[in-house]
Amino acid sequence: MRDFPISKTTELGLYAQDEMRMANGKLSLVPGVRVDRYELKPEVDSIFAEDNPALRWRS
Repeated sequence: MRDFPISKTTELGLYAQDEMRMANGKLSLVPGVRVDRYELKPEVDSIFAEDNPALRWRS
């Protein structure tokens, strides 16, 4: 029995930040940005298709 098809995943994350000091070092500002990407590529095989008959029309 297989509830979820065998899948290939790709994950990528990118983060950047900077620190800015102002007022003679009494105040600091740390802005940052993050970007993530996630990709899932399921591959329906015979075991998954047999256990999930509602998906047979997609083959």
